Amino acid sequence: MAFNFDQRIDRRHTDSLKWNKYSDRDVLPLWVADTDFRSPDCVIDAIKTRAEHGVFGYGDRPTGLIDAAIARFEQRYQWKVEPEWIVVLPGVVSGLNLTVRALTAPDERSISPSPIYPPFRGAAKLAAREQITLPLRCQSGRWVVDFSEAAALLNGKEKLLMLCNPQN
Repeated sequence: MAFNFDQRIDRRHTDSLKWNKYSDRDVLPLWVADTDFRSPDCVIDAIKTRAEHGVFGYGDRPTGLIDAAIARFEQRYQWKVEPEWIVVLPGVVSGLNLTVRALTAPDERSISPSPIYPPFRGAAKLAAREQITLPLRCQSGRWVVDFSEAAALLNGKEKLLMLCNPQN
């Protein structure tokens, strides 16, 4: 399967959130994990084939994907995962929102480093949960949490640590 990473695709005049958010400023849109590469032909062909029948009802759990994930967890991490433990979501942002609501109560707090992908912060805000920000410090070329500074921010109501690596 060949990919052409040299093909330039200008998305500035489309509905691209990545390019439109700061379109009036001299900003490179590196704030979001969105590429400007054409999707591989095999992916485009698979979508076309799926769409050609014209019926778009509710789909079943993607067992092939779940089986592949389970095999990968076991092979790479020696972790035995049961299929019913896996919940398929439409994207990472909905997963962040569900995580905050499922794992914290309204009077509890989450913790996340800064900088971080903005939807981590948005998930806490949308759930009306407080979130502590742990600033990262550059030490020996690595960004790390200053745990001595972090300890002063804790009050015992923290129930969720949200991490993103790299910090997007």
